[in-house]
Amino acid sequence: MDKITRIGVDLAKNIIQVHGVDSMERVVVRKAISRQKFLEWFANLEPCLVAMEACSAAHYWGRKLRALGHEVRLIAPQFAAPYRKGGKHVKNDRLDAEAICEAAGRPHMRFVAVKTADQQNVLVLHRMRDGFVEERTALVNRLRGELVEFGVFLPQGIDAFRAHFVEALEDGATELNGVARTALLRGWEHLQALDQQIAWCDVQVATHVKQDSNAQRVMAVIGIGPLTARPRWPPSATLACSKTAANLPPGSARCPNRKAAAARPGWATSRSRATRICARCCSRARARP
Repeated sequence: MDKITRIGVDLAKNIIQVHGVDSMERVVVRKAISRQKFLEWFANLEPCLVAMEACSAAHYWGRKLRALGHEVRLIAPQFAAPYRKGGKHVKNDRLDAEAICEAAGRPHMRFVAVKTADQQNVLVLHRMRDGFVEERTALVNRLRGELVEFGVFLPQGIDAFRAHFVEALEDGATELNGVARTALLRGWEHLQALDQQIAWCDVQVATHVKQDSNAQRVMAVIGIGPLTARPRWPPSATLACSKTAANLPPGSARCPNRKAAAARPGWATSRSRATRICARCCSRARARP
């Protein structure tokens, strides 16, 4: 078998499809591998470039493959899709692996940095907190809506809701019966439990920030607190900067904050929510006087 230089991998829960080519772009291998034998198969290959979509478990497999000596590059799904034969109308694992392999060979392709286990551990905390906040918001809206059905209107805002909900529930002038009041009271207890979960997450985030010098540097920029500073460090935890991601080719990804920080010393701006501050920007950005 000719030497494989680049492999496209379509990840799945149980059966993983691989598509490999040689230095002449000729197909060398095209096969399906079970999840249990995935690493064993790559362990028997000479080091090569392995490309995968940046999806669930991609960072885990990327770390494992790097430990075997392979070069790993993750591609955002929307960048690999145009290279799929048949377009969006024809989709299967075999074509996906081939498209990923083809996309990884493009000279100006942009890649996603492989996260470390520590980075993913930090993101778990923030994602759990985000989930609790979303659940709390939905619960407050649901409780508010149920009260509106009985002509009880509470002021907007979660603080105002907390201040008036129990009072409204105990108002005997409403048409709420005992079962309905008990059901709403259970919702109130669940709301308090969610508040406790969010508070616990906030404490854990604050603890991590105190131990992370990079996060403290980011917080020197006005408007950035512990919740927004911690998940951005290292920068590849959410979006890679080409100066910090070793697996990216030069110029494949640039941080928009770099020029902004240079143009306005003492202040860094962001063009969008997706923008992440890189270490070079942070060294230039200082708090406003």
